[in-house]
Amino acid sequence: MILKMSQTGMSFNDFIWSKVDFVPMDLEPKNNAKMMFDLPIARRVCKDMQELGFQFVGPTNISFFLQASGIINTHWVNCSYR
Repeated sequence: MILKMSQTGMSFNDFIWSKVDFVPMDLEPKNNAKMMFDLPIARRVCKDMQELGFQFVGPTNISFFLQASGIINTHWVNCSYR
């Protein structure tokens, strides 16, 4: 699907970053009591990806992808990695 996107002139990078207006999102959780794995933005990205023909993508996978790629920061406020 990513190859198909590039053939139509759309890059996967631009597609993903456009979902957060090309600025990393900082959610600033106050504590680490609950891990964030079902983010509203992930549900929207998942739906858009499925409409483009991606398969086997769900909001949990997309949430972790967005966090791992640095698009969304969910480190709690007192975290040393912030």
